[in-house]
Amino acid sequence: MDKLIFFVNLQKGNSMNLQRFFISFLLLLSTTIIYILVEWQDNVDVRSAYPILLMICSFLYAFYAFILLNIDKINPQKISFFLFFNIMVSFVVLSLHLTFAFYYFDFYVINEDIEPLIWYEKIITSGWTLPIILIISLCCYALKVKLSTKEKP
Repeated sequence: MDKLIFFVNLQKGNSMNLQRFFISFLLLLSTTIIYILVEWQDNVDVRSAYPILLMICSFLYAFYAFILLNIDKINPQKISFFLFFNIMVSFVVLSLHLTFAFYYFDFYVINEDIEPLIWYEKIITSGWTLPIILIISLCCYALKVKLSTKEKP
């Protein structure tokens, strides 16, 4: 009987963890889908690259959600804070994607080294910006978990 109760409690914990995983994963994945839909109309030349972008971002977001879930296991936060945190991270990622979509880059001038990129253009076009945003958000969440652990007696 004790084993059955433990199994039921384990299943409840897993469903909550699965729910949190999909919250963070799907929120971030929706930002990439919105970006692809915005770019689909304007950028006919690289439409074949969008499935690859979606696949790479999916793996990155799944890895992020897995690490975030493991950090959350240390001291589970309220679901409302978890949702708010992931919405804020998704908003930052969407802002990065849409900035890249709507900011005009003259790539001919950039590729020919006629005119160098400004510092914020380097940030927008860098391939490391998205992983760094996710790493910083993981560090912030871990700090929040650590601070809330110290508050408990």
